[in-house]
Amino acid sequence: MAEGTVIPVILDTPVSSNNSQRGDVVRAHVSGDFNTGDVTWRGADFDFPNGTRVEGRVVSAIPRTGDKPGLIELDFNRILLPDGKTVPIDGSLISLNNGNVVRNGNGMLVATQAAKKDNRMVYAGYGAGAGLIVGLLTKRPLENLAIGGILGYIAGSIEQSQRRANDVSLASGTTFGVRLEQPVAVNVPINR
Repeated sequence: MAEGTVIPVILDTPVSSNNSQRGDVVRAHVSGDFNTGDVTWRGADFDFPNGTRVEGRVVSAIPRTGDKPGLIELDFNRILLPDGKTVPIDGSLISLNNGNVVRNGNGMLVATQAAKKDNRMVYAGYGAGAGLIVGLLTKRPLENLAIGGILGYIAGSIEQSQRRANDVSLASGTTFGVRLEQPVAVNVPINR
């Protein structure tokens, strides 16, 4: 799979900005068909056998304080195949909306130019539900950023009705994408 390929996953490990800690293990699975509203995806599109998992960690978890929303950043470091084989990856969080992913000529989901490698994504506790996936134009850790400026930028880019600050709470079953930051070779027999 090429750099920029996006693997849609379903979260198995609940995480939140107010309870998770840096380094906590995060697990998700690659599954059958689902529809996120913007993206319809078939598990067979990626030729992963049933039971394939993706594993990563919490990079940062910052709880909501006052009118500043909670933030959570995740990254992913390996694919776990059902036969026990482990494939290392360099993967990051990406939203599965039409602004961030498209299908290429081979039917694979790939990150758009707007969601390129330098645009790091995090969950921010704005709006209803889990929160919104938003892009940050920096590689610096969340803890080292001038959070007020980043949050001002984020708040300015979302609708007024979505601006109420909350903690991020991602339940099991939450869908999102894992964007591959480097090419990966996954050669496995397929169970269809």
